Amino acid sequence: MRNPVFYATLGRALLGILGAIGGPVTMFKGLAQMGDLVAHRDDYAVGQLTLIVLVKIVALIIAAAAGFRGGRIFPSVFIGVAIGVLANALIPDVPLTIAVSAGALGMVLAVARDGWIALFIAVALTGGVVVLPVLCIAVLPSWLVVSRAPEMIVHGKTEATPQPDAATIAAR
Repeated sequence: MRNPVFYATLGRALLGILGAIGGPVTMFKGLAQMGDLVAHRDDYAVGQLTLIVLVKIVALIIAAAAGFRGGRIFPSVFIGVAIGVLANALIPDVPLTIAVSAGALGMVLAVARDGWIALFIAVALTGGVVVLPVLCIAVLPSWLVVSRAPEMIVHGKTEATPQPDAATIAAR
């Protein structure tokens, strides 16, 4: 798709459809919606939480592919928090604080590929350093897995730079 107006319009239309499917909690970057999701976690069934996670992941991919400006950290934090709430709903014995911070750590680490940022955000979400020892143990193997992965950035189509032949190099 060579026309940026076309794929930006298509991206906006798809994001609108996803917003209608996922509801208000899946719209925007998710900073304000994270608190609502955690505070009202008992109002959501496991299927709804799964839908929220999937809608938000697809929305992040569409926004990146459509070339929308903005960061990918806050949406990935929201996705991580939603994954943590989902994990807590599936396995109630896992404390919500651990589930949410671990979900945020994993998602931010996968998107940003920076263990320090992921660790600091995960601890900041909980409001205390109680989860820090568990997250420190979890971050190392996770970082080793994602450190060699390609960045989560959509690049436009680039044309190959012509390489000079041997005669051109010798003439220089």
